[in-house]
Amino acid sequence: RPHRGAQRDQPGREHQRHGDQRLRRRYALEHVDGGHLPGPEPTARLRAPILVGGVARGVLEVLYPGTLQEPSPFLPEERSLIDAIAATLGAAIERQRMQQALRQSEQRLRDLFERNLAGVYRSTLDGRLLECNPAFARIYGYATPAEACAAPASAFYFDTADRDRLLECLLRDGAAVNVESRGRKRDGQPIWMLENASL
Repeated sequence: RPHRGAQRDQPGREHQRHGDQRLRRRYALEHVDGGHLPGPEPTARLRAPILVGGVARGVLEVLYPGTLQEPSPFLPEERSLIDAIAATLGAAIERQRMQQALRQSEQRLRDLFERNLAGVYRSTLDGRLLECNPAFARIYGYATPAEACAAPASAFYFDTADRDRLLECLLRDGAAVNVESRGRKRDGQPIWMLENASL
């Protein structure tokens, strides 16, 4: 854009002038806590808030440190670009926070599973144990959960009809509450158990 009273630049010179201006710009991410960049005081700046969950968590700031020759050195396309970058940063931060929260939730559930004093297990309907906690393995006389999972579900019952009754409740009601049956430990000793299960 030519200055008032000045001769209009040729297209080639105009393109070069804007190109030189862009090269002199310095892009920086500035936190809302008042942090700032060292260096000469910029003559113009363009800001876009970084929103995370609808709350401003930072500011993306573009500084123009050169001598200001016109009302605004920023092109409309650049303003749109800065807004888009700020939105992308906010979405990335929010996604990272959600992933971290999910990992923490999974860890809490895993700790609850591992440290539970009651025997907890997951199995398929056909009787294959998928996983169990250390308490389950210990109750049935196995050294490790892996050893317990290597045995079929029928190995934990004296009478497989007890497991059939449990499955009947699950398939009919979606859950079984306080189902009593006589279990069998690894050494063949009986153990009475009270099961609560759900599909």
